[in-house]
Amino acid sequence: MVEASEDTSNRDTIQIDPAMYPMAGDDDILTSEYEHNFTVSNPQDNGGHIVYQTTGIDSQGQWDGKRRFSEFHTLHEILMARWPGIPIPFVPEKKAIGNKDLAFLQDRTFYLQRFLQKLARFKFIIESQEFMLFSRPQGLNIEKSLKGLMPLSTQAKYDRLKEVTNVDETDMDPVQKGLYKNRIQEFQFFVKRVEPILRDKKFGFAHMMRSKQAVNYSYP
Repeated sequence: MVEASEDTSNRDTIQIDPAMYPMAGDDDILTSEYEHNFTVSNPQDNGGHIVYQTTGIDSQGQWDGKRRFSEFHTLHEILMARWPGIPIPFVPEKKAIGNKDLAFLQDRTFYLQRFLQKLARFKFIIESQEFMLFSRPQGLNIEKSLKGLMPLSTQAKYDRLKEVTNVDETDMDPVQKGLYKNRIQEFQFFVKRVEPILRDKKFGFAHMMRSKQAVNYSYP
């Protein structure tokens, strides 16, 4: 079932420069053919809020609809809380001021699409109750539906993780289990050291892209 399209007559479309922020295409070696079904595009001003044309596919077929950033953000928070241990990709950060600037919307559109495409690598997430409330809301308020889900006990989270990963720690060799634990601790230490560096690089890259865009607009 495909969500019905909404009337867009009273919306202003923000034009995204494909040369600056190309959407994933056939030349994107990091994205599989299946992941190409998940797209975010065409940001529009809808009554003071920006909405994004969003498409995807699941076992029921293709779906599409308009989604606000806050709905992406809520989905991310709920998935993080209800699927511990699964590397849920990040969504762009919130921004209260300047969140309708063209350069900012280009950034956000690009990374929201990346978020969906990386999620698509986990088909059990795409078929999960949480994601279905985002992809196929059936007329319900997405944020309220996600936040209104019944809490999962620690045992319930463990059981469904074991089911989707086919991992049973009781069958694992104690020595091998210890090695895995040590590797995880080493990786956590590495992340703490490298995260500030990556954050600075991200800020610098975003500033460079905005400067490049400003030059392109000044000298068409």
